[in-house]
This record gives sequence, C-alpha cells and structure tokens, in this order.
Amino acid sequence: MTYDIVILKLPGSDKLVKVFVCASGNSRGARYWTDCKPDMPMYKSPVALMKIGAGEDRDFFWREDCEEVGRIGHFESKKGRWDDVEFADAATEADMMYALAWGLADTPKKEKRLRIDLWHVGNDHIRGGKKQALPQMHLDNIKVLLSFFSDEKPTDQLMKAEAFRELGMFDQALKTLEFEFDEDFQFTCDVIKELALAGSVQVTELI
Repeated sequence: MTYDIVILKLPGSDKLVKVFVCASGNSRGARYWTDCKPDMPMYKSPVALMKIGAGEDRDFFWREDCEEVGRIGHFESKKGRWDDVEFADAATEADMMYALAWGLADTPKKEKRLRIDLWHVGNDHIRGGKKQALPQMHLDNIKVLLSFFSDEKPTDQLMKAEAFRELGMFDQALKTLEFEFDEDFQFTCDVIKELALAGSVQVTELI
C-alpha cells in the first residue's frame, strides 16, 4: 500500500492542512462484515470528518468541502514548500459523537455518512473482541440512521436490514431483505437473514 500526501485548503479560510490518501492498495487479507464495512490491512477506508488540533482547541472540517491545492506523490521528496503545513487526523469515536450533538453534519448526506462511520467504529470494538454488544449510545445512533437509507439502493437496503438486526428488530430485518437484490449482494443477504432467524444481534464476519 502506498500513500500520497494531499494539501487541502479549508473552506472559508486560507489555512492549509495535509492528509494522507491511498495512492495504491489491494484487498489482500481483507475481511468483510455484515455492516458492509471492509477491513483491509492494505487499505484503510477514510472517514468523512477530519480534525486539526486536540482537546478544546481542535477544529473539525469535512474533506469534501476542501479544495486540493497540492499533492506530494509517494515517490517524491517529502521536503519542500509544504513543510510547515500541519497534518490532519481522522475524527475519533468521541469526535463523531460531539459532531452529531452539536450539529456539525449540516446536510443529510454528511449526517448519513457520519452516522455510518460512527456505527462502523462502534462495531470495531466487537470486531476486535473488546466488547460483545453495542452500547446504548451506538444503538441510538443506528435508530436515527435507519431513516437515511434509500429504499432504492441495494447497499442501503442491506445496511438497513443489518441495522434492524443489530437492534434486535428481526421481523423488520427480514422484511427489508425481501428487496430484489442482484446476485452480487445475495450472499450477504443470506447471511444477514440466517442471523436474523437465529436471533443474533452481533456484527458478523462474512466467511
């Protein structure tokens, strides 16, 4: 896996930040899960919300709102005109909670993405074996997220069914899985259905 460094100008400001972006990667060693998050050692999915600074001095921004003003390729020297530009960090689980509480996701698209990122981060504790179940704050997030899923998109319908299942709403999960999925989605659909029928609420690896 290789990374470029992208220089971004924050919206409504002349401030510049650096972020890493994947220049090349592969799916070797990847694991896939029922919440539709891939876990790829050779590629880390970016989150939508970024930050600079720490503690009370941190500032949040959305990658999609920024202008790319420069790029340092993987094989280029990292020394040069961007030396004084600060690296940005991905928002943490606590940051995402803060952003939702204070309305920093100011469009439906941003709120949906942020709530999906938060859902996946919550399930990461289960994937890593640190927890056996989602805390209530994450269940509350999933309840709100349900209203953001499209009734037309197959990926959204899979995620909606999985969200219902993780909430213990098994009848609603099974009803959602009546959607006419293409063959590419059928395996995941079948796994979620089997888990719902078994009364399981835990995110599960697709194997």
